[in-house]
This record gives sequence, C-alpha cells and structure tokens, in this order.
Amino acid sequence: MQEKDEIQVLIDKYLRGTLTPQEQVAWQQALERPEVQEELKLQEDVLSALKPLGREKLKAQFSQWDQEAEKTAQPEKVRPLWRTYAALAVAAAAVILVFIFWPSSSPAFEERLFAEHFIPYENVVEVQVRGSEQSATQRSLAFKFYDMGDYAAASRSLLAIPDLGSNPEILFYLANSHLAEGEIDQALEEFRLVRSMGKDFAEHAAWYEALCLWPKGQKEASISIWEEITATSGHVFAKQSQTILKKLKESEANAK
Repeated sequence: MQEKDEIQVLIDKYLRGTLTPQEQVAWQQALERPEVQEELKLQEDVLSALKPLGREKLKAQFSQWDQEAEKTAQPEKVRPLWRTYAALAVAAAAVILVFIFWPSSSPAFEERLFAEHFIPYENVVEVQVRGSEQSATQRSLAFKFYDMGDYAAASRSLLAIPDLGSNPEILFYLANSHLAEGEIDQALEEFRLVRSMGKDFAEHAAWYEALCLWPKGQKEASISIWEEITATSGHVFAKQSQTILKKLKESEANAK
C-alpha cells in the first residue's frame, strides 16, 4: 500500500510539473511498469476533459483546491489528482454534450477555432526504443516527454539541446510544446524562425503560425496564410486549411 501511495505522489507531481530531479529518476523507473503507464493514461484522460474550460481558470481552481486539501487531507492517504477534479470533469462532459445536442448554443466557430484545430504535431523524427542506449540521450529524453504529452518537460529538454538554433526540426517541436503550454508568443516566434529557414517542417510551421495568430486577434493574417496553404500544391495542411476557410465563410453567412 505504501508503494502504491508513493507512485500516486509521483503521478500527481508529474501531472503538476513539480517533480524534483531525484523524483524524475524514480518517475522514469516507475514508467517502465505497465500498471503505472495505465494509471497515468487514465488520469491524463480525465484531466484532458477539463481542457475546454480554460487553462488559466483551471490552474487557479486547482491551486485553490490544493490549498483546501492541505487543510483537510489525512496524511496516511494519498488522494489521486484525477479524483479531486472528477466533479469538474463531469461538468466539462456535460458542456460537451450540450454542444453535441444543441449546436445553436455553442460558441461561434471563430471563437473555438484554435481549440478545435490545434493538435501538437506527431513525433516523426525520434523513434523511442525501450531499453536502448539511445534512450539516455538529451534529444531522446525530450521526445519521450513529448510523446507522453508532458510538453513543459519536453520544452525544457529541447531547449537544452546544443544545436537548437540551427536545427529546424527541434525548433518545430519546441514551438509545438510551447503552444501546447499556452505560450503563444514564444511559439509564434519559433514557428516563424522555422519558416524562415526554408527547410524541414517549414510548410508545417506555416499552419501553426496561422493558428498562433488567430487567438491574438490577427485573423486576417491567419486567413492569408491558410489561403496561401490551400494554393500550394500538395501542402500537408491543405485539407485542414480548406476546411477552416469554408467554415469561416459559412459562419460569416449565418451571421448576416
């Protein structure tokens, strides 16, 4: 039972991004166990349901709950983070159901465009091989965090890679990590740098640059990039850009 509580503490700290260097070592060892991976996946799935409610509001609410929990929690028991937030997850699910069955009550497409279309780009440059010596490298560690959805840890690890400034693929995934963490300005700067290099992931970065500009209110700039993408033969994000432009036109027509 004590070991189970220790694992839960590690999971909670991992989800909060507060693992110490010593705990990081213990966490990586624990992650080799399938039952720990399953528990982490379960808790991440529950917490992901809270995403539509807003990252900053959730952080503030979580902080308040943590303070209240410190006053009332019994030291011999470890309460999983996902259980503490379960009620809010149910509320988030209810909101999603309302959007499904009553579309007219959902926010305008323009308002939810970023949330609907931003997905961190899949890792296609670093294959994780369990038990190999490669897993100990800085680059491999960074992409391991990325694949796990720990974008805060991924960005820290990617920033530590020596040739970062001249490596467009590393910059591209760093930008994705920053954007996933809500650091739009930093991500925008990095996506633009990748585009300026004109090498690997340059056309991918254009799509993400447009997504960064949208919540900043630079909608015309976003639309211009999406139009440029649709006009580029064989662009990897041509279909997604066409979909957005079509929905924007429909939204504009419905508003008249």
